[in-house]
Amino acid sequence: MAHFKCAACRARVWREGNAEEHARDLCPGCGGPLEAVARAEDIIGLRALRTRPHAHQTIADHIRDTIARNDAARVRRLRSAQSEPPSRDAE
Repeated sequence: MAHFKCAACRARVWREGNAEEHARDLCPGCGGPLEAVARAEDIIGLRALRTRPHAHQTIADHIRDTIARNDAARVRRLRSAQSEPPSRDAE
C-alpha cells in the first residue's frame, strides 16, 4: 500500500499497490500533484481524503484464524520431534 500527501491542500491519500504505479496520480481534493511518502511521520496531521477499507473479517474470525495457525504450527513441531531419532551422547 502506498501513501501520498498533497502539499497544496494538506491532505493524505493511500493507494493499493506500490508508489511507482501511482507516481502520476493527482490529488482527489484539489487536483494537484501527489508526493509519495516514505515515513508515516510525514503525513501526521494531514486530513484523510480516502479512508482505508475495513477487513470483512470479524474479530472472532481473526481470533479463530490465529488459533488455527498456532495449532497447526504446534502439530508440525510435535510431528518433527517424533520423527527425529533420539540423539546419542558422545562417549
